[in-house]
Amino acid sequence: MDMYVKIRELADKYASELKNQVDAQVEEMKNDDTSHYLIYRVLGITNEEGNLIDLYQNKGRFLYKYAGAFLEEAACMCIKHKYSEAAKVRIPNTSGSKEQGYTPVRVMFYYPQRSQAKKIQETIETLYKGIGGQYYYGDAAWKYIKEMTDVDLLDILHKISDSRK
Repeated sequence: MDMYVKIRELADKYASELKNQVDAQVEEMKNDDTSHYLIYRVLGITNEEGNLIDLYQNKGRFLYKYAGAFLEEAACMCIKHKYSEAAKVRIPNTSGSKEQGYTPVRVMFYYPQRSQAKKIQETIETLYKGIGGQYYYGDAAWKYIKEMTDVDLLDILHKISDSRK
């Protein structure tokens, strides 16, 4: 099966699951205690704004979870497309060395925007490189997947996105 079709089906599955989770959360929130809106109002936030803030904070939690899981699974699909025997391996981090014979690789498609999160990623990059690992982010991450798997995941995601307009 064509990789576009496989990734499109995966995207449809994640989109449906995300919608179901968000819809259920929104329904549940209708019964939430909103007594904390008093503090919102004290700080100049109207009840309507407070409701939207709470709503989008909850939607955002689910979106980030599903977006990350989708990207990880899509990247793994690309790898398995090229290397059918490929599999995820969890190695206990007891010594920090590469004694298991694997090279750790971190792929971050989207680099954080905030300075504290950037500092954390810089530390992680230093750690990966310090033990002989590899660290790719942003354009380099998309390029790494494309060169490693012969699948242009970024292009596929753009096509799926364009088809949803």
